[in-house]
Amino acid sequence: MAEFDLTQNPLENAESLLQQARQTSRRQRRDDTKNMLFNLAGQLVGGIMQGRQQEKYNNFMNRQDVLTERSLVRSAVDKAQRVAERGKAAASYEGGKEAYFRNELFELYKAKLDTELGKDGSYYDKANVTKIADQKASETVAEYIKNFDAQLSAAQNVLTATGGDRLAYGKALREASGVDLGVMGRGMRKLTSYFLDENDRNTDGALYRSTTSSQIYQASKEFQETFDKFYTATGNSLVSTNIAEFVEENKDKILKAQMTYEPSTIQYVDDFGKQRTVSVAKELRPDGSWTGAYVDIFSKKPISPETFKSSTGGGLMDKDDAANVLSMTRQANRQLEDKLDDLVKSYMPEDTDFGDNTTIENAAIATAGTHLAQTNKRLAAVFDDTDISDSRRMSIAARARILDMESHDGRPTLLNPSAENPFLTYHATIEEYGNIDDVPQGIRDTIEFNINAYVNETLPTQSSGRLEEVMRYVEDNQDIFSNLNQEEYSLLDVLDFQLRDKLNISQEYRRATPKEASILGMFRN
Repeated sequence: MAEFDLTQNPLENAESLLQQARQTSRRQRRDDTKNMLFNLAGQLVGGIMQGRQQEKYNNFMNRQDVLTERSLVRSAVDKAQRVAERGKAAASYEGGKEAYFRNELFELYKAKLDTELGKDGSYYDKANVTKIADQKASETVAEYIKNFDAQLSAAQNVLTATGGDRLAYGKALREASGVDLGVMGRGMRKLTSYFLDENDRNTDGALYRSTTSSQIYQASKEFQETFDKFYTATGNSLVSTNIAEFVEENKDKILKAQMTYEPSTIQYVDDFGKQRTVSVAKELRPDGSWTGAYVDIFSKKPISPETFKSSTGGGLMDKDDAANVLSMTRQANRQLEDKLDDLVKSYMPEDTDFGDNTTIENAAIATAGTHLAQTNKRLAAVFDDTDISDSRRMSIAARARILDMESHDGRPTLLNPSAENPFLTYHATIEEYGNIDDVPQGIRDTIEFNINAYVNETLPTQSSGRLEEVMRYVEDNQDIFSNLNQEEYSLLDVLDFQLRDKLNISQEYRRATPKEASILGMFRN
């Protein structure tokens, strides 16, 4: 604040005050200008800084969009490749795509049931669980495949497209994914609904509810009637379902032959000398007479009475002698060593493991060795006039036994009771030499002569069940037996003709009719 000098006159004081006011005004203007310039500079710098920040933000967001898009595309491509690989695996699976996905569903359903039923350690029948899972897999596999095919189509689009289309197809792939999980989820909920509550372990009751609510039970009169008939007789859902499925699967032949099935049992003495009783379905003609075949209630395959006859004849060898036969066979062909071990184990009862019981193990060794010795002895007579070494013949005999085991769920079938079967000998000989053209002509002629005699003389005297066993073996190994076919008809045609004749199925339903009633000379002699 300006001070007044009382010694000066008022005019001088006024002048002084005016100068101070002017100085103050100029200083204020300078300060205002400075502040204005600072403000302008601040705004400018702030604007520049803010612009740069916005630019950085925009660049970041644009780059993030790119990264996200790339990530989505990469994820879609990875998933598409996995789906494509799964599609390839299904296409190349033995039995085809349906078998692949059906097996996949079966394993998932079975694991679900085993987990639920086994969580408290309580007993439950695993055979029934297997059947329930098998049924549900059969019922849901069609929808499961349909949903997978949608994924596969989207996956193929992802892998072949580029740019924005790939992202669009990736979205389609994501939408298609998971629908197969929905099929599994519904299937699993249905599985658990067959049990009354979480503590229910009555798997037979669950199987009954599963079967009677199944699509096939509701749709097929033949299935329903067979199931009800066998369930009334046996009270066993597993037996009833298996036989009903067999009838459904073979409905055309059964209806044409007007065959029916009834519960039955077979008593026989096994290779251990023990009396056994096995439940089967007996095949009957319209007049009630037996056709000569049974149906195995577990494998659902026709089975002949010949299969239950012992092939040991005079009894089993001493265990040490049998072990010596096995040792000689291993020396004859070291490549068969592991399979020979499996052959011995196949004679063990289902509820025992090799090595658990010395008595049973010794009996299995004795049985396997005896059977091998019998087959080798028979082949020695067959190849009597041919130039073949003892080791080669023994290897063929072992291969025949192994083929029989592997083709019939570990149970001797075509070599029981016969110690030699020309179809198995033929197959084993080709395996031994590697190719039919490499088999010495003398050996080949001998085997084909024996097949001719077996087909025309032996098989017609045997049961229809044995005929079906032979047919099934030939059909399963058509690549081996194809060169035995004639131009006019195949080996299967001939066997089918004989079977239908034995079952009295009318001529119009026969697959092939040889020109003459006799089919001698079908093969080279």
